[in-house]
Amino acid sequence: MEDAGLNTVLNACFVVNIALTLLSLLPWRVLGAPKLCRMLRWIPIPVLVLAYVYEAYMPSGYNIRVDRLILLPLYVLALATTAIRWNLEGRR
Repeated sequence: MEDAGLNTVLNACFVVNIALTLLSLLPWRVLGAPKLCRMLRWIPIPVLVLAYVYEAYMPSGYNIRVDRLILLPLYVLALATTAIRWNLEGRR
């Protein structure tokens, strides 16, 4: 039997990671508030921390990891979007 607390933490990491990654993809003009836009540029840091927690504490018996089909492309997309935004900010 699995530990229910660990399962809850892993599920929370998974859901929050997806939510934060999708939030980081929103166009800044849609958000409007400059302070919120400045905060969004640092979203990849908590995403990477949650990704580490999620991967580090995943039980080793899980051979089929369908969640990686969702998470890995989202991570790449979020990091690429953030890199482009930082590059565009640096040109201003």
